[in-house]
Amino acid sequence: MESPMTRREMVAAVGAGIAAAACRKPAPAPEQSRAPASAGKVTVVFHGVYLVTRVDSDHYEVYLPTATTKPASGKHDRCSDAHIHTAHLAVFDKPGGALQASFELTQRNLTLIGAFQGAGYLPSLDKLIAVSTFLPPATRRRKYTGVGSSRYASRIRLFGGTLSADASDNVGEWEIDSPLQQGSPTGLRPATMLVWNAMTANVPVLAAGTISTPPIPSELIAATHPTVVIGHSPLPPDKWYDPPQNPIKQDDIDHDFKWLYSILIPNANEANNNPWPSEIGSGCLPAPRCTTAPPPLSSQGTLRPMTVGSSTCFGATDCTTGNC
Repeated sequence: MESPMTRREMVAAVGAGIAAAACRKPAPAPEQSRAPASAGKVTVVFHGVYLVTRVDSDHYEVYLPTATTKPASGKHDRCSDAHIHTAHLAVFDKPGGALQASFELTQRNLTLIGAFQGAGYLPSLDKLIAVSTFLPPATRRRKYTGVGSSRYASRIRLFGGTLSADASDNVGEWEIDSPLQQGSPTGLRPATMLVWNAMTANVPVLAAGTISTPPIPSELIAATHPTVVIGHSPLPPDKWYDPPQNPIKQDDIDHDFKWLYSILIPNANEANNNPWPSEIGSGCLPAPRCTTAPPPLSSQGTLRPMTVGSSTCFGATDCTTGNC
C-alpha cells in the first residue's frame, strides 16, 4: 500500500507543479471521514463572489471572477448594475476584531496546504448554490489560463483540511428564477461563508503572480494569524464585519452574483466572449432572489454578531450531486 505523503513533500510537489499526482492517499478510518473543526488550527473564511470546484477529495479550488471592469453598458444585463468588487486576504485579531493586515489578491494566486483527511473525507457544501440546478446541463467553467487571465482575479487552491459552507442566521430564504432550466431551486438558505479548516496550526502558503506590498506571508500560523478572511467584496477589509447598511427585503436580488457569468459558459465554445444574451434573450440573468426576508437586526439580539460576509452576496459551486 502506498504511504501517505508528508506535508513537507506535498509543498515540494505543489511547487514543482505535480500536485495531482501527490494527492493519492489511502482512505482513513470511517469515523475520520468528517474531521471536526478544532481550536488552535488555521481557519480561512471565504465570502463574496466565488466559484468552488472539486479536483479530488483533498483538493478544491476557489475561483474569483474579475469584477473590477464594468461592461460597456455599465450593467450585467438589462436588469442590474455591475458593482465593482476587489479581492483581499485579511488577518484580524479575532472575528469582528481589529484588522492586522490585508493583501490584495488581484492577479495573485495562492496555494494553501493543510492536513490530509484521506480519500474518504466528505466536505459539507450542500448550502452552496450549485450552478447545475438552474443553468443548462452543458454549463461549464471557462478554462483558467493562469495569472494574467482577464476573466479571473484570483485562484486559491486548497489541499487537505476540511471544507464547509455555512449560512448566517440572518440570511432569510431565497430562490432562483431561471428561464434556462425547469425546477429551479426554491427555499434556499444559501451559504454566506465558505470555511476551510487546515486541521493544522501551520499552513504553508505558495503565492504566484504580481508581488504585493507587503508580501503575502509564506506561512499562516494559528498563533499569529488568528482570523484569516479571503473576501471578494465591494467593501474594503476594514468594513467586512460592519453591520449591513440596508436591511434585506422580500424580492431583493443578489445582482453581484452575476459576476460569475463571466467565468461560466453554457457550452464548450470558449471563443464566444459573451454567450449569455443569446441564452436569455430579453430576460435577466438568473440570480438569487429573496422570498422571505430575515427578521430585522434589532430583533436578533446577539445572534452570531461576529459573522463576516453579506446576506445578499453569495458564492456558488460547479460541483454536481455525487462529486462533492
